[in-house]
Amino acid sequence: MRLSIRFKFMSVLVIAAVAPLVLGLVSVTWLGRRHYERQRGILFRTMASQVGESLGWITREVVHNLDEWVLLTDVPGRLTRILPDVPFDIDVTDPVQVEAIEGRWPDLGVEEFPLNWILENELARHLRRFQALNPLFAEVFVTDAEGRLIASTNKTTDFWQADEDWWQQAAVRPARQAWVEGIHFDESAEVFSLDAALAIRTGQEADGELLGVIKGVLDASAMMRLLREPGHEVRSRTHVVKRDGHILARLFLHSPEPMAEQFGTEFLPEGPDPAPGWTVAALEGTAADLIGYAPLAIDPNGDRRLAVDQVRPMFVLVHDRRDSVLGPVHRYLRSLTVWGIALVFGFAVLGQAIADRRILAPLGVLQRAARTIAETVQTEEGGAPPRPPDRRRVQSGLRAVQRIRTGDEIESLASDFGRMAHRVMRYHEHLEAELTLKTEEIQADLELAREFQESLLPSAYPEIPAPGADLPLALRFFHLYRPALWMGG
Repeated sequence: MRLSIRFKFMSVLVIAAVAPLVLGLVSVTWLGRRHYERQRGILFRTMASQVGESLGWITREVVHNLDEWVLLTDVPGRLTRILPDVPFDIDVTDPVQVEAIEGRWPDLGVEEFPLNWILENELARHLRRFQALNPLFAEVFVTDAEGRLIASTNKTTDFWQADEDWWQQAAVRPARQAWVEGIHFDESAEVFSLDAALAIRTGQEADGELLGVIKGVLDASAMMRLLREPGHEVRSRTHVVKRDGHILARLFLHSPEPMAEQFGTEFLPEGPDPAPGWTVAALEGTAADLIGYAPLAIDPNGDRRLAVDQVRPMFVLVHDRRDSVLGPVHRYLRSLTVWGIALVFGFAVLGQAIADRRILAPLGVLQRAARTIAETVQTEEGGAPPRPPDRRRVQSGLRAVQRIRTGDEIESLASDFGRMAHRVMRYHEHLEAELTLKTEEIQADLELAREFQESLLPSAYPEIPAPGADLPLALRFFHLYRPALWMGG
């Protein structure tokens, strides 16, 4: 099966256009996805760092306020003054007495002893004034050096606090060094809280005698409502998690949502000073998420003397489904593919039209002219003389060749073909004239030879017996001359 040059040319045009398009789409898909994923990962990391720094700054500020209030309002002195007036004498070294007060504590009303004294003494009223000025504190209370509850803004879950980890951590720390626990649900304050505890020492000196411990229960939900959501045009979810993946809160809802689920967070960095970053991992199930993460670091400012220790590292995760994040890239690639195919088709049609006019049409003219000239020298089967040439067709074809103006090799080819065709036609005319002359000479010679041959044939024959003789037997002679063509036979 022979394919036309038009089909071949169109195929070359399509291949030349489609191959770069396909290569470009593959490159854009691969490079575009990687670039967009990297940019979004960096954006999520920045958002997580911003949220982590903001939450850390808020925590530092409120803990610093508690520390400054303890120092400036002489809480150690107030505690020292009321300790001799404590109306109960409970020996915390005696398990029986501790179990007795702990057993009664859950059922005690706010008007019953000793809870009423703990809630209404001078130090308790001082704590409520601080709480009124700092509404982020859902609860504030003070214990003595043995862990007994001395003053509180509201009823706590326990009377004796020395068995709690936060109390033990704060009690061994010097003054002006806070101990902060991660977000958890506080049953007495009935809020998801972030707890801060400080040792109260005589004179607030670092090595002063331990007088007691003050604990502030920060309302984590209220703190998180102070955060401004970064990148409102970016679709994402933000969570505060522990290093082991347990979710502490989900941010930027109408109210931060405490959750009991756990993420797969093997990607979180280890070490005392983890750096923020971004990655692609499956937080839930097998679907991949694009994740930006940053530590929620509650570190002090350099110009303050307050030090903050954090019991458990927390991280802020800003994340979304990878497919959702890359959705704009996929939509752009689909649009690019549709427009690319349309442009390829349009330019292929335009290229075909230009090729028809500038390449294929001139070649068609040359083809028809060559066929016309070739037909003038064709002979009939059987060796008959050539057919008379159609001069008008030949001249018309040559004039069409002379009108080719493409300004390139095709025009040069047409010019060379025209000169060659004129030479062929002149040579053909010369051959025809010479052949005619030679044919006439041969015909004359053959005619002379035929006449000469005929002249050599006898014109009369003898008769036996002679004419007039009356014999029953006689011989008569005749001849038949039939030449093969002009002579012979």
